[in-house]
Amino acid sequence: MPGIEFHPELRRSARLVPKQMITPVTLPFVRAASRMMWRHPPQGVEVLTLASGVKVRLHRPPTGSGPGPALLWIHGGGYVIGDAAQDDVLCRRFAAELGATVVAVDYRLAPEHPYPAALDDCYAALRWLVALPAVDPARVAIGGASAGGGLAAALALHARDAGEFPLAAQLLVYPMLDDRTVLRKDLDHPGHRLWNQSSNRFGWRAYLGDADPDRAVP
Repeated sequence: MPGIEFHPELRRSARLVPKQMITPVTLPFVRAASRMMWRHPPQGVEVLTLASGVKVRLHRPPTGSGPGPALLWIHGGGYVIGDAAQDDVLCRRFAAELGATVVAVDYRLAPEHPYPAALDDCYAALRWLVALPAVDPARVAIGGASAGGGLAAALALHARDAGEFPLAAQLLVYPMLDDRTVLRKDLDHPGHRLWNQSSNRFGWRAYLGDADPDRAVP
């Protein structure tokens, strides 16, 4: 790849990894591979379906002597791939090290379910988490990575506007916050792998559908 420099330990991988993994054509295959990878939950994970139909993965802290802190975790995947199981190890660490009840939500994915489906699922999971007897409603945080970070930011705004319950904190990890990044020409780089600007455009287009970005984008 003339003109593109990779770290020596990554050069071999760079030759094999496709420049763009997420496209409308590859989407079903990537999802199927993800489901195969995370098919068996590790010990201590409770897989539940809420009355709302939303699926969640519940990670309880090792000990508890009363209502304690909680975290709603939202997985990444550009709004189009991924599931809550991919973050089991991370959520188990959150629960163990913070003594928190952690709920990871399996929200509906775009483009089959554009905005506001994922946000509605996250809010339903948050409402359920806040009502758990083991949770102190005043010590509930939300967080996520990539698309999950974008959904967490949108969820914070939604929860504020609904006024049902306060949130103690947000944990936003490289969040997808702004659909206007698709217009930036400086992000089109031939050295990017897996998730490049073309993938970014697809993810945002799939998530937004016909929605007004001024309302849907945090």
